Amino acid sequence: MTNPKKVFTKQNIFESIWSEEYVVDDRAVIVHISNLRNKLNDEDKYIKTVWGIGYKMQDN
Repeated sequence: MTNPKKVFTKQNIFESIWSEEYVVDDRAVIVHISNLRNKLNDEDKYIKTVWGIGYKMQDN
C-alpha cells in the first residue's frame, strides 16, 4: 500500500511473506492473490496483474 505504483514479482512477494527461497513452479503466490481478490470482491479494482512480471496496486 505504501508503494502503489511499484510492481512486485511473485518472487518478491513469496520471499517477503514466507522468508524462504522462491521456488519457480510454486503456485502459492497465485493462489493467495486469487483468495485475496475473492475476499475483497476485487475484479481488478485493487490488485492488478502485470502480465509476465507480477502484481501491483491498481491506479485509481
